[in-house]
Order: sequence, then structure tokens, then C-alpha cells
Amino acid sequence: MLNIFKKYSFWIAIVAIMLLLLTWISLGASTKYNLDQSNKELIRGVDVSSYQGEINWEAFDAQDIRFAFIKATEGSYYADETFEKNAEAAERHGIYVGAYLFFDYKDDAQKQAELFIKTVPKKAKRLPPVVDIENLPLDDLSSYDETISKINSIVIQLKEVYGKTPILYINHNIYDTYVATRFLDCPIWISDYTSAEPSLSDGRKWTFWQYSNRGLLFETKGAERFVDMNLFNGNIDSLKAFLN
Repeated sequence: MLNIFKKYSFWIAIVAIMLLLLTWISLGASTKYNLDQSNKELIRGVDVSSYQGEINWEAFDAQDIRFAFIKATEGSYYADETFEKNAEAAERHGIYVGAYLFFDYKDDAQKQAELFIKTVPKKAKRLPPVVDIENLPLDDLSSYDETISKINSIVIQLKEVYGKTPILYINHNIYDTYVATRFLDCPIWISDYTSAEPSLSDGRKWTFWQYSNRGLLFETKGAERFVDMNLFNGNIDSLKAFLN
């Protein structure tokens, strides 16, 4: 028996490590946040797109998800076919909804805004529109001024139509390069999976925090089983103020 154990001990160890990793992913990474909420309510939310497929919004509500940012468009060439269905289902279950535009710095700014406006109807009691800023060049800044101008153009167009200053979704590197000390009226939604509580380089206050991209709520039926998890930096009344 001892010889058999020695023979297979390597594979037993590998299986044990894999089980530990899976446990960490399902129990740890899905709920990771260390934000000091002693003087705040814990307002959790998600952001989703067609990648999550069929979403059980009733279950999200039962898990105390209070807001959801839902992908509406990407550039000037893609409208998410699940947006309106997800938005209406979320709202039926008392979840506050916002829509986001995935920004393409190589694409025409006006056309990107126009597609978003065409896709996302202006409705009462919705969160401000979001400009999702990712995949910008950090080494080659030859398009730097043009990129900032495009972001500004989209912000202006969306604010004119929806009557609310757009939120900027961004990570620290892009924030430091393109946004710090600019777009001062725009609430910041920061992506940060490692900090106990994120802080912005120019001392600005963040409004939303995407603290994990490995939420396992087990209530989606799409190609992407994980859900991005977010916190709102305030209480429920502060969140509701964004709806007016």
C-alpha cells in the first residue's frame, strides 16, 4: 500500500492543489474587498454584457445587488443585442441600471455617441451613461491629444442628450496618463483588483470601484461564467441621487 501511495503521490498533490485553487476562486476571489465600510452602507453592483448570456436578475436581487452597468455599444459598429432585455429585467427587480459605451480611440467620436444614443433610450431613474475607456496606448502617445478630444466630445454629446454627466470607467494606468486633472465633472469608476481601497493619483474621489472580475454568482448562462463586481462609494441615498 505504501509503495502505491508513493507511486501516485505526485498526482495526488497536483489534484489537491487544483482543488485548493478552485476553492479560492469560488470563495475568495468572488467576494474580495477590504473597503472600510464602518460609516457607509455596502452598496454592491455588477457590470454585464451579452457574454453572460441569460441572467437570473431575481437571484441577483436576492444577493443584494443594487445596481448594474450593462453594455450597450462598442465603438460605432456594435450594439449589444441583450442590452434592453437586461435593463428592463434588472429594473423589474429593483436594480438601478446604467448603460456603458465601450470607447474605441481609433473610431469617430460622433458616430460612437450617435450609436449609443440610438441604442439607449432616455429614461427616468437610470444611472448616468458610462464611457468605458480601455486599451489606450501608453507607450506610443502620438494620438494623445486626439484621444482626449474624442473622449471629451463623447462626454459632451451624452451629457446634452441624457442631462447627466457621464461616468468614466478606467484603470489606474490610463487614468494617470489620460484623465488625471481632466474631466473633473465626470464621476470616476476605477478598476482595481489588488488594493484594499483604491486611491487616485491626483487625490480625486472615486465613485464606483470594480474590485473583482471573478464574481461567481452562478446565475448566468453564457460563454462568460464570471461577473465583474463593483462597490458604490456612498450610501443608498447618494446612489439614488444619480437617478434624478
